Amino acid sequence: AFAVALASLYHSEVKLNVEDIVGILAAAAVLQISTLFQKCITLMIKSISSPTVCKFYCAGCEYKVESLVKACERWLELNLIPQFMSNLHFHELPMELLQRILKSPRLFTYSEYHLLKTVIYWVFLKLNPKVQVLPTHGIILAYFNSLPWKTTFLKMEIGQKYIALFQSLRLHGVTNSQHLKEMQQINLLPKTWMLRLLTHHYHALHNGGDMPFLTNFSTQALRFGLFIEEEPQYYSKTISLYGFYFELKAFREKNGTTFTSYMQKIEYTDPNLHLQVFEPQSYSLRQEREVQYEIKVQSLVNGKWEVFSTGKLIQVFGNTPKTCKSQVLQLNRLTLPLYVTFAFLFPSS
Repeated sequence: AFAVALASLYHSEVKLNVEDIVGILAAAAVLQISTLFQKCITLMIKSISSPTVCKFYCAGCEYKVESLVKACERWLELNLIPQFMSNLHFHELPMELLQRILKSPRLFTYSEYHLLKTVIYWVFLKLNPKVQVLPTHGIILAYFNSLPWKTTFLKMEIGQKYIALFQSLRLHGVTNSQHLKEMQQINLLPKTWMLRLLTHHYHALHNGGDMPFLTNFSTQALRFGLFIEEEPQYYSKTISLYGFYFELKAFREKNGTTFTSYMQKIEYTDPNLHLQVFEPQSYSLRQEREVQYEIKVQSLVNGKWEVFSTGKLIQVFGNTPKTCKSQVLQLNRLTLPLYVTFAFLFPSS
């Protein structure tokens, strides 16, 4: 690193390798070579990936380079779930950074359960630093299940420091019965948390989906995401929420330049719904459901990540073609990858 830094004093163009860039940045800082220091920062921002994001973030903090710190945080907001959580370098993520990313309004996730699973994996790796390969989901659950059952993990001495991480999650967004059963079996969360969570679900199921306990849309809405990375440029997902079913759609129009996303309510009698692989689910007989929702798309525009949103909307979804479809978000000339998020809340009737 010092050799490259010294060479830059004699040659205008010095080849910088991503593998050595943190060391070269350190050498440039010590030798006070400002031009080389800035070149390193520029290359680092362009080279953020799963293997480099933690190293670059720590370097940005050490040398007080806000642009690099912000770039790493922005990458994690989008790629924590799609790319990073299954990477070997995931355990290097600092706890305070993970907590900040979990609270970010721009965080992308496929569902709230994926965020819970990510935190569980991260905690497992912190407790088992010698693990070189991320085990299967079943093995990680078995590990937590093997801990003493006298109290829950977060009340144990080793688990108390992780409480803030789990408090950053929207646990009420985990609504699948299998996932809830899993949360109970591993004895991870305090009993009071689980009781409150199950009580809220019970109330919602028996009151047509109403969520009176959730009043802050920006911090409590349930999020579901579509990650569009490559062709085909048509993606859809069907979600079940307290007996109501919604299809989330995102696709590129035939003209090739317009990107469209929207959601629509599906009746429980729809034959296409029953063709999909669903666990036994509840079905609501209500014809209408008032929904607070937002559709958000994040994409690169001229080298910068931009956020496009419908903003928070309130709409009554019915069972006719005119009332079952949400507002459409149409955007022009976006490039892949795209991160599409649908956020939901069912207000009290």
